[in-house]
Amino acid sequence: MVAADIYNAILALQYRYARLLDDDRLEEWPDLFVDRGVYKVIPRENWNREPKLAILFCDSRAMMLDRIRSLRTANIYNIHYPRHVVTNVEVLAVRDDDYEVAAAYTVYQTDLEGQTKLFSVGQ
Repeated sequence: MVAADIYNAILALQYRYARLLDDDRLEEWPDLFVDRGVYKVIPRENWNREPKLAILFCDSRAMMLDRIRSLRTANIYNIHYPRHVVTNVEVLAVRDDDYEVAAAYTVYQTDLEGQTKLFSVGQ
């Protein structure tokens, strides 16, 4: 069992993460990671494979910022407004001051015409 104040801090981190993405404050997002923090996006079809091939992999805060700069300047993409819904936040394990946490998410996208569609669900 995790103390309520620790659990509430974990929830606040999860919600801040989603809010930064939803508000297009991408440059602030890497601040949620340690300098050598790792960020991976692994599709479901790759989850049970070895190695687990990620479609996006960043192994430092600097690399995350580089990906954001690329998104801002080089990539042309469909303009949309995302909304992340984070639920079922669970602490799976605690080792000293390290917490293994799982959460479910849903991402919706609304286009410039106001049409909203489900974009992604996962953990």
